[in-house]
Amino acid sequence: MNLIWVTQRVAYLPGKTNIGVILSRTPGKCILVDTGLDDNAGKRLLSSLAAHSLLPVAIINTHAHADHFGANAAIVAATGASVCAPAGEAEIIQAPDIEPMYLFSGARPIAELTGKFLRGSDCTVDRRLPNSPSALTIDETEIGTVPLPGHTPWQSGISCDGVLFCADSLFSLELLEKHKIPYFSDIGATRQTLTLLCDARKAFTFFVPCHAMPSHDVSDIARANLERLDEIQHTILQTTATGVTAQDLLKSLCGSLGLVIRSVQEYFLLNTVVLSFLSYLKDQGLISIEMTESMLRWHGVAGPKLNDRKSHGS
Repeated sequence: MNLIWVTQRVAYLPGKTNIGVILSRTPGKCILVDTGLDDNAGKRLLSSLAAHSLLPVAIINTHAHADHFGANAAIVAATGASVCAPAGEAEIIQAPDIEPMYLFSGARPIAELTGKFLRGSDCTVDRRLPNSPSALTIDETEIGTVPLPGHTPWQSGISCDGVLFCADSLFSLELLEKHKIPYFSDIGATRQTLTLLCDARKAFTFFVPCHAMPSHDVSDIARANLERLDEIQHTILQTTATGVTAQDLLKSLCGSLGLVIRSVQEYFLLNTVVLSFLSYLKDQGLISIEMTESMLRWHGVAGPKLNDRKSHGS
């Protein structure tokens, strides 16, 4: 695929994961924002760059999921590019066994969780980015970082020339319809990030999400993601009114949304989302926990607040 130029210095390569390209101050050099899933993705990316006579001098990873850093190693081996990532995410990029392990509750993971989609190729991270808004210089090129936590704990957006590469902070309407339950590991942080993106046109002129169509305004998509969170929260509080286990809750939630889990990987990803909601709702005082007959059960305690959407200003 060809690069799509947003400004004279900033472009993206469209695909299953949109990849950012920022021209550096050194002629013929560029900085990448994420790299794709695996070595093959890396080769395709380098081929696209070569068509524009560009060679990457650095990679900035937005977060530590395999479809964002899995091609790092191949690109570094071919070009010698340095790698930057947010502190916290960097540790997982260097030790990618961490992700399948935390999906499996910290235990040694089953083989189904160790494929390339959940365990990227390890890669040394040369520079850790602060988990706060900051400016950095790479090859004499000014770049900004914008914390966008929620999908992962330390996910960061990358900005240049008014363009914000906003990673997996939101998902397209098509993906929301297909997958029903978007992957977010921290619901409170996700709500804050999506609320920020609802009003982000004041700060940025163009947005490149990794899994939605790039555009001048992502506020409608951000609101759709918030509405899906509200829908899931509503169902969870209804289902927990009489007390349920997390596993029974996931089954009930899938039934309510018309979702059928078809793989072990999908089960563990969705299980994480359910636990993220339960943690958030417990912190909000909307759910309590109880041990009965050696089982942990979750009880909704504040039904009247089910439709409260003040969290995102609607």
